[in-house]
Amino acid sequence: MDAITYCDLTSGPDGAEVVPASRLDEVLKRYGPDHVVHRAVAAARPTLLAMVERVEKRLTESGQS
Repeated sequence: MDAITYCDLTSGPDGAEVVPASRLDEVLKRYGPDHVVHRAVAAARPTLLAMVERVEKRLTESGQS
């Protein structure tokens, strides 16, 4: 799950590499505050970013970053 989340949050809708926090901001902007996607992403933001950090740590430890 961490790896899938990492891939999703480090690539934008056009496939370009993005910063995870920026990707989440883009999703929140695209969906209004009353939309279920906006509420879910806003609530899960800390968990999602922690997942990205775990993958980045693993990549660094394995020498692949």
